[in-house]
Amino acid sequence: LLRRAILRVLADARLARMPPPAPRPSLAIAREYARYFLPKMPGGSLLSLRCSESEFSTHTGTGVAIYMHFVKWTGWLFVLATIVSAIPQFVANSAGDGLLLNRPWGSEACSAARDNKDGFSRLIAYASEVVLFLLYSSLLGNCSFSQVFSARLHLATELFLSTLFCVYVYWIYRYNARMLAQVDSNRLRASDFATSVKGLPPNATTAHALSAHFSFFGEVASVALSRDNAETVRLLNEQAEHKASWRHLHAKYARAVDARGGVAVGLNSKLLKQMESTLRKLLACRCALQASARRKSPCTGHAFVTFARVE
Repeated sequence: LLRRAILRVLADARLARMPPPAPRPSLAIAREYARYFLPKMPGGSLLSLRCSESEFSTHTGTGVAIYMHFVKWTGWLFVLATIVSAIPQFVANSAGDGLLLNRPWGSEACSAARDNKDGFSRLIAYASEVVLFLLYSSLLGNCSFSQVFSARLHLATELFLSTLFCVYVYWIYRYNARMLAQVDSNRLRASDFATSVKGLPPNATTAHALSAHFSFFGEVASVALSRDNAETVRLLNEQAEHKASWRHLHAKYARAVDARGGVAVGLNSKLLKQMESTLRKLLACRCALQASARRKSPCTGHAFVTFARVE
């Protein structure tokens, strides 16, 4: 009984610490959450499915607009290939005799339809014979090359289909490139507001001087100078190595103290010397890093000038 009581108390305590159950999912909240990620018009309404390509690309990106355009034209290509190529091949396979199939029409009517007296059953048997003949002749290739017209029609449609796909691939590549250039030309980019400057002197270049020089061309929003910070980066990496070494030695020191029962007197002097040396290197590196940060780094001769507006 005592064991059961203890288990019950522990179970009640664990149940009390459990977080409250999550609320039931709401369809309205899920719909609003999904609507947040859908493209919208400036007024807040959802983007219409009948919007233009330029509006669609503005909300979803140029790549998505070009892909949807590619899917649309590919669908029309398959419709055209079906009408121009598949139908003549279907006719050539149906009229050929390469597989020596018995045609269910004409003088060689099917025996099931001829022997059946019921009109509906005769119709079903005849229709099934026709469907099976058309299916076998189309899938297995019933076109006979002894018949000049059927052979030429079959080969001509195959050649036309291959040529059509080659022309389509080249055309869609050129069209997508032209559409991409047209969409990008009507959209402002960050590079439209900025210019790159090269060949600047390393020690006589300031952001104020560049801003004053380029203010003749328009209002300058910001100037970014590229500076040679190799020494600062080297000191940062060195400081990170010393910090990692110091943490490793500190953990080693803590394990040694725990092994001696919390008494630090009489520890290995080699470990203490390593810790002292690492700490001295860390402090020296930190002082050098502060001095490097206060010292003005030379310019690499590169700068970016960003204007407030495009004139």
